[in-house]
Amino acid sequence: MTHSRRPLGTGPHPVEQQDDAPRRRPRLPAEPDEPSTAETVFPAPAREAGTAPTQGRRPLGQRD
Repeated sequence: MTHSRRPLGTGPHPVEQQDDAPRRRPRLPAEPDEPSTAETVFPAPAREAGTAPTQGRRPLGQRD
């Protein structure tokens, strides 16, 4: 219990979240601006169709 101090425990936790936060933030606004990022997140055929955007967003949990 002594080895799990607050500064040590809180250190890695916020650091991990901060690393993931900046990486996920640029991907969202970069989707419409850069198609290269959108292709990695969403498949090209699903985006071109436009009629079925739910296919690419199904795994994300956004059912519209």
